[in-house]
Amino acid sequence: MKNGYKLLLLMIFILVFSGGILGAYLGHKQSLEIEKLENSIIENKLTREEVRLLEDKEDPKIETKKSEEISIIAAGDIMFHMPQVKGAYKNGSYDFKNSFKYIKDILAEGDLKIANLETTTAGKNLGYSGYPRFNSPDEVVRDIKDCGFNLLNINNNHSLDKGKQGLISTIDNLNRNEIKYIGANYENQDKYIIEEIRGVRLGILSYSYGYNGLEGNYSKSELASVINKLDEKKVKEDIDFIKGKVDMVIVYVHWGNEYKTEPSDNQVNWAEKMMSFGADIILGSHPHVVQKSDKINQDGKNKYVVYSMGNFISNQNYQSTKSNYVKDGLMVKLVLEKDFETGRVDIKNIDYIPTWTYKYNLNGRTNHEIIPIEKALNGEIKIYNKDVVELELKNSYNRTMGIINKN
Repeated sequence: MKNGYKLLLLMIFILVFSGGILGAYLGHKQSLEIEKLENSIIENKLTREEVRLLEDKEDPKIETKKSEEISIIAAGDIMFHMPQVKGAYKNGSYDFKNSFKYIKDILAEGDLKIANLETTTAGKNLGYSGYPRFNSPDEVVRDIKDCGFNLLNINNNHSLDKGKQGLISTIDNLNRNEIKYIGANYENQDKYIIEEIRGVRLGILSYSYGYNGLEGNYSKSELASVINKLDEKKVKEDIDFIKGKVDMVIVYVHWGNEYKTEPSDNQVNWAEKMMSFGADIILGSHPHVVQKSDKINQDGKNKYVVYSMGNFISNQNYQSTKSNYVKDGLMVKLVLEKDFETGRVDIKNIDYIPTWTYKYNLNGRTNHEIIPIEKALNGEIKIYNKDVVELELKNSYNRTMGIINKN
């Protein structure tokens, strides 16, 4: 009986020991497989989506995702005139968060959130200034990021307001705040980005018609090393280079005539050229008023242009511009859908969110706030003295939607 008991213990020991060896072997084998996959990823530079598809293929129990949706929210010109800067000063520092508080929840719904930063942040030693040569406190970038934007266009007619060094200081500020940018860079770095969002690859470029004559202070090669001027040869070369690497090409372009609600022939011609080169979405700024949008089917593919999204925020008004439209702005929300079986990406939906810049004085301070009009009229947000400005909100909404829907 004792011998039988010892034999049983010996058999249990052998089973446990051999099981441990087997487990160790399998674990080692799994580690080798993981290492092999990691080396493959490094050597072949596979995208996260390709890796996911490979993993799903290995395991038949996992159903491969057939499509994916992502959203882009775009807005127009973010400007800081001196009344805005002074109104944001309190207790020895600047805080612009109040200007953006009502649009944070809207931006939270997007994946890529982009606007045009129409100022420099060249440092306080040069003195803060508004029109005609803008220089804003560094905090504007921090607070733009805080409200939800994750990409800024920094290529516009005010990019060189404080010279090349002022543009470089702006880029450094963006880097410190970890917010991406397009249209300008230095030290031979790319002036475009390729952004991948859940397997959808977007190539994003930017161009400006000019820089208020300040480009004359630099040679053509020196200017081209830091910023993208609107030039047909360059635009075609850039789009040709990037379109084979991405699912969609987006161009943010600074163009057109100020305070004109109709796009110029030049804008229309440029849009046609860019789309023929391979651009899929064109987002316009500079006129400081909203201009129409167009949906275009080219070679069986849906494309889109909005010629101007107007001012997102500024201190412009009728007295300074002779236009009733400079307080009107537009946020454009584009939903893109990718079919992973075909690789095709289409514009699935387009929504418009009209905004209005609300300027008022309270307790000795001047406030500038971006108001999403429908939310204000529906009572979803509580704004100061709504009854006083309700008619202005309605008029602004009607102006913007009348323009954007114009054929």
